[in-house]
Amino acid sequence: MLVHKGPILKFRLRNFTSCPDIYHWMHFLSKKNVQEFTLHVRLGNKDHSPHHLFTFQQLRYLELQDCLFHPPLGFKGFKKLINLDLMHVTFDPSILTNLISKSLLLERLRLRTITNFDILEIDAANLKFFEFIGKTKSISFKNVPMPEKVTVGFLGRRLLPDTSPVCSNFPKFFHYIPSLLELDICGTTLEYLIKGGLPESPPTVLNNIKSITISSMSLINSEVVSSAVYLITSCPKLQDLTIDFMEMEFMKFILASAPVLEEVSIWNFTRYLFRSCKQMIDEMKEFGRASPNVEFTFEEIDMEGGYEHEEVMEVA
Repeated sequence: MLVHKGPILKFRLRNFTSCPDIYHWMHFLSKKNVQEFTLHVRLGNKDHSPHHLFTFQQLRYLELQDCLFHPPLGFKGFKKLINLDLMHVTFDPSILTNLISKSLLLERLRLRTITNFDILEIDAANLKFFEFIGKTKSISFKNVPMPEKVTVGFLGRRLLPDTSPVCSNFPKFFHYIPSLLELDICGTTLEYLIKGGLPESPPTVLNNIKSITISSMSLINSEVVSSAVYLITSCPKLQDLTIDFMEMEFMKFILASAPVLEEVSIWNFTRYLFRSCKQMIDEMKEFGRASPNVEFTFEEIDMEGGYEHEEVMEVA
């Protein structure tokens, strides 16, 4: 590679273990106008991201996994960065805030199982896609007018304790993301959103949402179930709804409450529910539906054998 003449626009290094040569490669690449850079460190070998990385001024796509991210003093960011993907990356929380604020063109941001945050604040005027899977006491959007899809999953069975004064998280979460079309959350995220109570009037941003996915929702917690119902019924343009665990009475309520719903995905974990897809279909035929054209996708799942089959059909 070191004898190559001309630009190298894309560079990927996967299953990497610590190697002195990487610093020679990175020094070489720093002169090659790299636009896309991917570094996956082999699990258990977490190492610092090479310092020459921070000189890549043409960088548009950056993906790092299982490494330490510590820019040098005076780092001015990646001014052309459009896509940032960090997974199992450790850094000081202030570094992320600084990096995002200096990446004015950033459109896609994925943060998965990274450093724990007290407050995760996202300020990115051009952001269209955001995904966060991790731990934080609080998450807020500031000046994010363009996101079309937001995914937020709080890891762990319990939220990180937050002793700050509590006002409703629900309107704060949605207030600065007015263009939202797709929302993907988990049950723990719902627990976070209902802290401080639910507002009497839903945020206006919910009027535009067309797709909602709720994963790992516990039906034991009545407040979480109520918040899910509140969220779903506050989205008049909802067309696509996926919930990865539900009871039939909850399904009955949703079908009766969503007039423009087009698609419902149902995963039937046979070990837990002891009902086949056919039994569920027969039961749903008796349910009243506000949307006459709703289509159902049934997937019957054996916990030991994986996906057995998928059936797409309309319940008449």
